[in-house]
Formats: sequence, C-alpha cells, structure tokens
Amino acid sequence: MSPYTIQGLFHLYFDLVLFIISGKILYHHLKQPNLIGKYLGLGFLFAAIEYLILSLSLFLFPYDPIMIRVSGIIAWLFAYLATGTAWLAIGVLYPKFPAKLFFWVIMAVAAFSIYLYGYPLRPAVYNEAGLVTWDHPPIVIIMGAIFFLGTFGSIGITFIYRTLKQKEVVKGLLMGLGMFSSLLFLPTTYQVKTFESYIFLSLLTTVGFTLMALGVLWPAKSSSQSNTVFPQ
Repeated sequence: MSPYTIQGLFHLYFDLVLFIISGKILYHHLKQPNLIGKYLGLGFLFAAIEYLILSLSLFLFPYDPIMIRVSGIIAWLFAYLATGTAWLAIGVLYPKFPAKLFFWVIMAVAAFSIYLYGYPLRPAVYNEAGLVTWDHPPIVIIMGAIFFLGTFGSIGITFIYRTLKQKEVVKGLLMGLGMFSSLLFLPTTYQVKTFESYIFLSLLTTVGFTLMALGVLWPAKSSSQSNTVFPQ
C-alpha cells in the first residue's frame, strides 16, 4: 500500500468522525432547536466536507498534482466556513462578542489565504516520504493555525466547562481531550518528512478524533437539559 493511499485512509477516517459528530449535533438540533447546535453542527459538517474533498483527491487523482492542488484550494474554503460558523455558535454563548462581524473577518482572511495558496496555480508535490504535500505558503499555514486553534480550542474549553458544570464528567473529558489532542497533532501531520513520523502522529490524531466522537455519542445523565453546548 502506497504512502499516499495510507494518507487518504487517515483522511477518510477523520472525515467519517466529523460526519458522525455533525450528524449527531444536527439531529439533536432538529429535535430541540437551538442556535448553538445549528452553528456547531454546520461547522462540523463543513469540516467533514473539507476532509472528504482532500481524501477523495488522493484516491481519484493520485498522479495528477494539479487536481490535488485544486482540491486543496476548495478544501480551504470549507475549512474557513467551518471556522466562521463555529464562531457564530460562540457568539450565541457570549452575546456581547461581535460574532457576525468576526465571521466576515474570517471570510476576508479566507479569501486572502485562498488567493495566496491558489495563485499562481502550482502542482502539489510528493515529499521524500512519498506523502502528498499541498505545498502551502508558510503564511497560509500560520493564519490557518491561529484561527483553527483559537476557534476549536475555545469550543473545547467551553464544552469541558459546561459539561463538568452539569456533572457530565466523562462526556466533557472525552470531547475536550479529544478536541485538544486533535488540534495538537493534526497540523503536524502536514509538516512531517518521514513516513514513520506521519504514521505515529496520524495515529495520535486518530485517538483524538475517536475521543471526540465518543464524547458526542456518550449518553447524558439527563435528557431534560436542552441548553447544553453539544447534544446529549
């Protein structure tokens, strides 16, 4: 099995977990409508679409670096949509925060990042480990990391706080620790130079994504609370 095939399989797993999380949150939102569930569900759905695009490009166009690069451009759009939508959820939690304004700031940054990444259009490359790199300019990586860590780190802290306050210790720790470990290890998988390092860091990321899914799916002690950040 080639390195880029294994890379695609990891991306597919991350994609599956994100679809499970978004589906669970949106299903809960349909049963008990609330803006937090709506925005978080859409945020995770956009992230799932992002990873679906990346994973499919590795399987459908393994020898077409231009198409892989184009898939990366499209994926960045959904990544920033996921980030902006998540901040709308934070705005519901903290009404004084100018979430709508911040959403459009993020969209402006997204347009700038996509321009820097997509123009001029260059092919994706394979590194010495045989892994696909989307050849991001450093400034694009830095801006993305700042927004993603700030966004989902804030959500992780809020989730842990709210679930612990409701004495949902297991649920809170699973989701919170899963989100933080994913945020910690996922970016490093795009910077590695050896196949062994990629496998090791991707496995750690997989553990984080799995913990997130378990946290969302873990049954709550009480179904009467409709004001939780995530579904019960």
